[in-house]
Amino acid sequence: MEKVRNIATKVKILSGYTPYFGVPYEELKNRKWEVVYFLYSYCDGTCAHCWSSQTFLGRVMPIEWHETFWQQVDFSRIEEIKLTGGEPFLYRKIGKVIEIIHQINSEVPIRIFTGGRNIISLKRGKEGIDETIQKIIQTGVVFKNVEIHLSADEHHAGSLYRASKGIRVRPTSREDVLRMNSFGTPLLQTQVKNFLAACEVLIASKRGFGGGKIKVHAETGRLNHHRREIFSWIDDAIWESKVVSSEGLVKSRAAKDIDSAAEFLPNSRLSLFLFPGAEFYREPQTRKVQKYQNLENQSFVYLDVARSGGCGASIIG
Repeated sequence: MEKVRNIATKVKILSGYTPYFGVPYEELKNRKWEVVYFLYSYCDGTCAHCWSSQTFLGRVMPIEWHETFWQQVDFSRIEEIKLTGGEPFLYRKIGKVIEIIHQINSEVPIRIFTGGRNIISLKRGKEGIDETIQKIIQTGVVFKNVEIHLSADEHHAGSLYRASKGIRVRPTSREDVLRMNSFGTPLLQTQVKNFLAACEVLIASKRGFGGGKIKVHAETGRLNHHRREIFSWIDDAIWESKVVSSEGLVKSRAAKDIDSAAEFLPNSRLSLFLFPGAEFYREPQTRKVQKYQNLENQSFVYLDVARSGGCGASIIG
């Protein structure tokens, strides 16, 4: 299939090609970017509302690729870097990626977005906290200006429950979703308690480490339920300083049948999304392809797996 090269514009921040259909160039030049970097495109969770397994988010690339990539980046144009996926902690050399970035520029904040299953113990009390501390240290991500954001909502609770029972498939009915979410709530509470306590220890012992925050992404109208029923033990001061919350879930998978789910509305903030191992084509390559329309001439481009070269692709959105 023919790659798209000439119909997209090169962005100076890196040597990639980024469609910005419908966005005036004046809004792009001299902008400092929030960079969303899809480090690991797969996830071992079974969250009922998750859409990431339904679309192409790039390929898992070797550490040499990441090293070459970040050496080409103009860090003066970056406001912050978000490492995401899939599940970024499934990338075994995630600490090395952060080290590579820090060797070039250690002042740009890095946020890691995770479901936490690989770095947080579900044991209760001091044993769980100590085990979590060691797991986080072993990943090699405890650097200056690095923060870990743990996704912690009722659907992640359901995923924790299924993992504890060896269930590897997502629920297909609303009844199963609610039942498993409820069963998993105590596990989620333990996970959050261990994570916050471990991060406080690491902040005290590792100079400059940003610690952790809790990311609660609730269904429309369900944020108060999370605050009242799931996280009632968190006091207001910690809630204000450590919890990042929002409402409205994408209608995907079992969430298609959830009345309180809502389609995402565009965010007014422009971000630069980076997909290692991806390329734009004039025709789709796989079933998980991402499709983008040029609003000016109604043509389409397709973000899909790079068949050769593997230079990576970027999207402004």
